[in-house]
Amino acid sequence: MTIHFAAARTGNASVMARALRVPAITRAANDDPLRDEADAVLAAALRHFAAHGLAAADRAEEKARQAATAGDCAARDRWLEICATLDPRRARDLNRQLAQRTSGRACN
Repeated sequence: MTIHFAAARTGNASVMARALRVPAITRAANDDPLRDEADAVLAAALRHFAAHGLAAADRAEEKARQAATAGDCAARDRWLEICATLDPRRARDLNRQLAQRTSGRACN
């Protein structure tokens, strides 16, 4: 004998009906606004790695140093984030070096 379940349509549903009810989805699982920036940095790091292979962290460090020398804070920060994605220790050391070198300037 087959048993079919039909959920009650009234507010006073049985205990079994309430237990088997599927809760409504309130938002999409991949709809996380805080991940957008992190995803963009990851995508940039992956493209950079695809272009430069195992030397990608070296190239990102060079680009960050060039941007810091030129006084381009936004580019320096972007390349530091890419470097941090590829090699966190190198990025920490580079950030420390650049902070010491540029102390007192606008790019801190």
